[in-house]
Amino acid sequence: MIRSILWFLTLTALITACVPTKKYVLLQKNDLGKKDIKTDSVLRSYQLQLSNYKIQPQDLLSINVVTLTPDEYNFIKELNPIQGQGGASGGMAGYLVDNEGFVEFPVLGKVKLAGLSVFEAEEKMKEVLKDLLRDPVVRIRLLNFRFTFVGEMNAQVTSFSPRISMMEALAQAGGLPEFANRENIKIIRQRGDQADVLYVNLLDEAFVTSPYFYLQQNDIIVVSTLKQKQTVKYLTQNMSLIVSTFSFVLFFITLTRL
Repeated sequence: MIRSILWFLTLTALITACVPTKKYVLLQKNDLGKKDIKTDSVLRSYQLQLSNYKIQPQDLLSINVVTLTPDEYNFIKELNPIQGQGGASGGMAGYLVDNEGFVEFPVLGKVKLAGLSVFEAEEKMKEVLKDLLRDPVVRIRLLNFRFTFVGEMNAQVTSFSPRISMMEALAQAGGLPEFANRENIKIIRQRGDQADVLYVNLLDEAFVTSPYFYLQQNDIIVVSTLKQKQTVKYLTQNMSLIVSTFSFVLFFITLTRL
């Protein structure tokens, strides 16, 4: 009887600690596990809600101006004095967008770039420079587009692309841990002086159509823990004690029956 109880408790603990496939596989659909799926064929298509990132105050920008005219070289050198020389933000070279949305340049003065996409900002800089340079080429890149994972995983990732999906971000951060709750991922998104809090389900394939499929600057992603983790923790720490106790009881009962 005692032996049966011991085996039952052990089996129950193991089953409880298991994470089902449906709680683990990302972007699922009703075809999960099916064997008759045709290969090399499109099963379905989704319309993505592509994001077009707008430059914000406190963004750090790499702004590189190039011209092929030799006599304009000195002006270009003045305009790009910190590119590659280690400026603000812990030695990272770039121009910092101030709280009013302006970037201050040598020679040019202040130019407002906040509220523009990267490509719109490039065009605006060309307009500003057209009376000073002949056929300037302007390249702008974000240097501090970052997002943070906390909770079951802890990582801060910086991307040089303003368009990065949740899946790409997770891959860069090292992937979700085994006991991460993929069904309820919290996102805290800053919008000016406001913070929006929402939940997304990474297990559902339809998440690719969500406006939150692509991350934004300074997003905080909170990853909660599956309840199975506590079971495994308890099982690992205490199973040997439980087995030893039941074994002793079983041994004692066996002796008393002799």
